[in-house]
Amino acid sequence: MEEKIILQKALWEKIRLYAKAEEPLELYQDCIHPEIFLDDFARTLVGLIKIELTSQKLDHIDIKYPANWWEAFKERWFPKWLLRKFPIIYHEEHYDVHAFHPTVILPDEKGVVVKFIRSYEEE
Repeated sequence: MEEKIILQKALWEKIRLYAKAEEPLELYQDCIHPEIFLDDFARTLVGLIKIELTSQKLDHIDIKYPANWWEAFKERWFPKWLLRKFPIIYHEEHYDVHAFHPTVILPDEKGVVVKFIRSYEEE
């Protein structure tokens, strides 16, 4: 049995989360930065818990669909010459898909992490 090591590069970046609800702290022990300060203008005491997690952007998803039922009807049934006169109005949504790695800490905003993956092949 021969052991091969495969190197993979991945670009990871820090994502800042601001939590308002109760969160379990086991995963976030090394990435929590609590801040308490006085807001002189509003004359209030402000408490802020900042969490920085290491993340890897996996994908970007764009979703486009007709804005309402009438636009969907036009898309389905109108001929091309009528669509040129009355174009379809679309609603668009954009999402980034991230994998979070709370146990990895990066010194800067972005960094390249090299992962070692073991591979075993039988001869």
